[in-house]
Amino acid sequence: MPWGVVIAVGLPPETPVEWITSVYQGFTDCLKQYGTALVGGDTVRSTVITLSVTAFGQVQRDRVIQRHTAQIGDAILITGPHGLSKAGLELLLHPELGEKLASESIDLLHKAHQRPQPRLDVPPSIWQFCDRASGMDSSDGLADAIDQICKASGVGARLDWSAIPIPESIELIAGDRSIDWVLYGGEDFELVLCLAPDAARSLLNLIPNAAIIGEAISGNSGEGFDRIDRFRSFQHF
Repeated sequence: MPWGVVIAVGLPPETPVEWITSVYQGFTDCLKQYGTALVGGDTVRSTVITLSVTAFGQVQRDRVIQRHTAQIGDAILITGPHGLSKAGLELLLHPELGEKLASESIDLLHKAHQRPQPRLDVPPSIWQFCDRASGMDSSDGLADAIDQICKASGVGARLDWSAIPIPESIELIAGDRSIDWVLYGGEDFELVLCLAPDAARSLLNLIPNAAIIGEAISGNSGEGFDRIDRFRSFQHF
């Protein structure tokens, strides 16, 4: 559970006060949903705007979700659809792409990019059905998360491409590029989990829009997994 966030801010002198006030208000609106707060952070002059965020929280030792504990036979579960943040960004940069979408759909995609929701609602449900879970968030893309978990755990993956949800709004915008946006778009902040199959199926009934998209197998590749281009995901270094 989270208990606080600090933000180090660098601002050019001409930055409007209203701008930074709005930024802090956005953080506050998100944090208060989870009973936590913005508790501090440094503020300095800068030639460009910079925001460096550090979040603090706590977890029981036996409830840590790590990347290296996936086991052969685990189901690969995602807690929601991917590609929505990418679609929202593209609409903000190129509004003409939304000509086939209803205004409500455009608003939802904008919100997916500008107001992502951390999936802190999911972990309590996991422990109702199992005592082991491997996984990570998908902030750098769905493909990256699967790859990272498999590498850390020394397993491969068999992916069911037909089970990976592609929202209709993405298909209307991206067309043939839809699967690329889903796999590599990033900034969705859903969770990608490897769980015992029975536990994964039980979670489907509790988490709206969750989907089982494959399973962990032996080796370092697998059907469907070989189609993922690891270098198309966001690379930090």
